[in-house]
Amino acid sequence: MTTSMALANEFHVSKDGSDQNDGSASSPFKTISAAAEVAQPGDVITVREGTYRERVNPPRGGTSDEKRIVYRAAPGERVVIKGSEKIGGWEPVQNDTWKVVIPNSFFGDFNPYSDLIAGDWFDRRGRDHHTGAVYLNGHWLTEAAALRDVLSPVTRKPIWAYQAPSGFLMNVASLRSGGAGEPIAAGSFSDQRGIQTVAGPTENDALGYIEHGDWVRYENLDFGTGTEEIEFLAASDTQGGVIEIRLDAPDGDLLGATTIPNTGGWSAWETFTAKIHKTSGARSVYLVFQKGEAELTRNPLWNPELETANSELWFAEVDDENTAIWAQFSGVNPNEANVEINVRQSVFYPEKTGIDYITVRGFTMMQAATPWAPPTAEQIGL
Repeated sequence: MTTSMALANEFHVSKDGSDQNDGSASSPFKTISAAAEVAQPGDVITVREGTYRERVNPPRGGTSDEKRIVYRAAPGERVVIKGSEKIGGWEPVQNDTWKVVIPNSFFGDFNPYSDLIAGDWFDRRGRDHHTGAVYLNGHWLTEAAALRDVLSPVTRKPIWAYQAPSGFLMNVASLRSGGAGEPIAAGSFSDQRGIQTVAGPTENDALGYIEHGDWVRYENLDFGTGTEEIEFLAASDTQGGVIEIRLDAPDGDLLGATTIPNTGGWSAWETFTAKIHKTSGARSVYLVFQKGEAELTRNPLWNPELETANSELWFAEVDDENTAIWAQFSGVNPNEANVEINVRQSVFYPEKTGIDYITVRGFTMMQAATPWAPPTAEQIGL
């Protein structure tokens, strides 16, 4: 082992290097791939700080735990390997939508914008999904189902600070103005998300099975000359939760909220009162259902600096010569921002099988167009 360690080499990689160099500390390679080509069992590849846009395809591995090939970020330095490339040349189309046209030769033999996600157990939900993506300042935009969607104005959705497990059961029937006033809505609604309608105390006046984040919209509710309370008829056989009353959108202005506890069953109806800001006239109202904070775990995706999540979309069309990408950039000129697109299926993945005894340490790897990988297929990861 002493002899093996003495014969081991350390190769260096730096953004300021050249693949024509010998990989020494004073003459580093420019790419990790160049170092991989020469590294032998027992060698170490040390990569200096920077972003490396490449697919590392190790041609060989080590031969034992004592003679590994080690790929490592230089201690204390941030090294990122990306499967994406930066893209400029965006042209405005309409609203916040921009377009760029890229020759297919840019992608080589793999174009993620014509590469469909497919395979055993994958449910395409009646639309196409591709392995490509578009990123704005590191954030992943969502693929649109159709071009018309990405040409529409940008919508935004809330990121909840907390998340709840499924199975949150609540049943809500009528809304009434304060006191014993006449119902301003009696279970009729125009739109909903994630709610399974079930029977209420009278026909057609219940919302049903409701989970955290579900919402229902009531249109043109007449609040008269000034309503300060709303009554709910509700039931729950779980820990219950909170009903938020919001104007015009699921993340619109908060009128008020009320807590619904366990009433003893989903048909054990009780009346609850929510104090609201004094409101007049006909308005659209959203009821948004939230799990009680004590029942939640913190959402790891939540950023306290962001009130809402970007729901910007992208869409691509590929012909024999070019790839056209449309993307929504809300209030941003993409030519002045960091916009990236996927071009590689993975960033560190050996083409050959049986490449063993490799250590990979300290890198941040991201933005690869990885495929759907059921157990019946080759599981190509990032």
